[in-house]
Amino acid sequence: VLTKTLRLAATDLIHFGIVFMSAFWTYAVMGHALFGRAVPEFATIARALQTCFVILFGDFEFDAMLQTGRMVACLWLATYLGLVLLIILNMLLAIIMDTYTTVKGQVAATDETLFEQAKELGMRW
Repeated sequence: VLTKTLRLAATDLIHFGIVFMSAFWTYAVMGHALFGRAVPEFATIARALQTCFVILFGDFEFDAMLQTGRMVACLWLATYLGLVLLIILNMLLAIIMDTYTTVKGQVAATDETLFEQAKELGMRW
């Protein structure tokens, strides 16, 4: 079921990847332009990309960003978290869940579950 889900969702996932990377790179370049001189984490584009990735996991130093300008830092962070973290990553979840629902509907009720397959594999071994 999992591999069939990923295979059927491949086209949508590629399109999602294009949208996600566009927004992600835009915010990294914007972060570099806004905070690059004052915050070492945004000093280069590569470090800005890494910092934006780390921010998605909630591990970042906001105090250093605040020193460059409270309003700009708050606006950048709020829009980044709102757009990239909440909206775009929820789109990924929606794509996968929609495809999973379709695949699950195609699977017959008599097909083996994961537990049954593991039990059978254990009996063979």
